[in-house]
Amino acid sequence: MQGPFSFKAQNLIAQLMSMQQAQIDAGELTAFQSRCITSNMVVMFGDANAERFIHIAKKAYEHGMETLSMDDINFMQTINTKYMPALTLVSAECSETDSQNQEEDHE
Repeated sequence: MQGPFSFKAQNLIAQLMSMQQAQIDAGELTAFQSRCITSNMVVMFGDANAERFIHIAKKAYEHGMETLSMDDINFMQTINTKYMPALTLVSAECSETDSQNQEEDHE
């Protein structure tokens, strides 16, 4: 089992969570689910790839997809192809764990 997250990893997780804040505010995602998903993303991607992913995602969000270079687009497609199947499972597990935690809290 991995020890505590490094400062850099914690920072990356916080940045990813902030990108999901609108979904949390809308009730589409809980803070637990966001933290669970983003921490797993950082572990899977590694710090350098997570940092690049955040940079590209922010750039696309703030300035539009047309501002992305072919290198940026290729990187995001690679991330999508390589990690999306696992992230789908992680998302489901995070949601299930959150539901179980909420049920225990209500008992």
